[in-house]
Amino acid sequence: MKRKLVLRLLSLSLAAAVTGTMFPSSVYFVNAAENSAAVQIRAGQEDGINDAWAQDPASVAGTGAVCAVEDGWLHLKSDPSNGNNPGTKPAIFVNPGTFDFGQEGYFDFTLKSNNGNTGQNDSDRFGVYLGYDTDENGMFVGYDNGGWFWQKYSGGNGDWYQGSRHAAPAQGEEAAVHIEWTADHKMTLTLDGETV
Repeated sequence: MKRKLVLRLLSLSLAAAVTGTMFPSSVYFVNAAENSAAVQIRAGQEDGINDAWAQDPASVAGTGAVCAVEDGWLHLKSDPSNGNNPGTKPAIFVNPGTFDFGQEGYFDFTLKSNNGNTGQNDSDRFGVYLGYDTDENGMFVGYDNGGWFWQKYSGGNGDWYQGSRHAAPAQGEEAAVHIEWTADHKMTLTLDGETV
């Protein structure tokens, strides 16, 4: 089987799988994809799928969250009692690795959603926090039913992207995600080869 690669989501980097409390069917599958870009890397690429991912204890609400490898995919799912917003216990799943976000870097992954993401009744929210401290502090990059966006959280509030959004993935559709950042904290999101 072809080795799937992903740059380890390192220190304070994590996947935030947060869904509305009314939509317990929200499921996320993340699959590491081989990175074929000719980029000089300071850290070696590693397959992060089988790392010791765990839910941040501060984000546990109920017992229905899922954080398990299934059929080669990292399956992340929040409990129905997890919220979406800071302070409402959004489900946060953390990779145990470390990384200095004061230096340039990137990571790649492939994801697919179990929901259609066409409206409030079949939507989910998924994303990655860069510089995660708590659900109230960090740079969130992800999507909800309105599409892909970013939000800078400081004390639970902060600016967010308010322009035209790239659509969230359709049900079962794979999306190749590339998140890159610079030492001076500029971030670029690329979806299926298109910078958004």
